[in-house]
Amino acid sequence: MKSALIIDDHPLFCEALATTLETLCGVATVGRADCLEAALARLGAGPMPSIVLLDLNLPDVSGIDGLVRVVKAAPGVPVLVVSSQADRRVVMLTLGAGAAGFVPKHSHGSVF
Repeated sequence: MKSALIIDDHPLFCEALATTLETLCGVATVGRADCLEAALARLGAGPMPSIVLLDLNLPDVSGIDGLVRVVKAAPGVPVLVVSSQADRRVVMLTLGAGAAGFVPKHSHGSVF
């Protein structure tokens, strides 16, 4: 069974992304966390999701530090960065820090 964890502090975006994952990708269970600490607690408690979708700008962390911490907390789980920061430098930094991919927030749902 596919499951996902969305880490984003914007409720409307989170809901839209969850609906996209459920409808277009067949993800059965979508968890949500609105800050990094809540996400790390959830990952520590298990079970691990099939994929993590992470925004880079959260209330308690900004930039790739959050990505590095999530990758460490969920070894072997692909972490997809979904962010409004979509310049080439940011994309390359996230991929170099262990992200499985990068999706700009202005993308259409069909990218999933």
